[in-house]
Amino acid sequence: MKWGNINISKKTVGDDGKIVLEGAIDLEDKDMKKTMKITWIAVDPNTNIEVNLVTLGPIITKKSIGPKFTCNI
Repeated sequence: MKWGNINISKKTVGDDGKIVLEGAIDLEDKDMKKTMKITWIAVDPNTNIEVNLVTLGPIITKKSIGPKFTCNI
């Protein structure tokens, strides 16, 4: 990936809810720790698929698994 920073200068929200951001790439700014991160997915019916998100909660509920841990499978 080619990481970089962009200075956003304008945000427009259309009647359909689509958000358009305008900005300029700042090639000199290499500070990636102090900048807001965004990501996006292109709308392409050839490569996008529909998914269902299921939240299961914590898998591990103990802080530490002691030496007497047994597993009955």
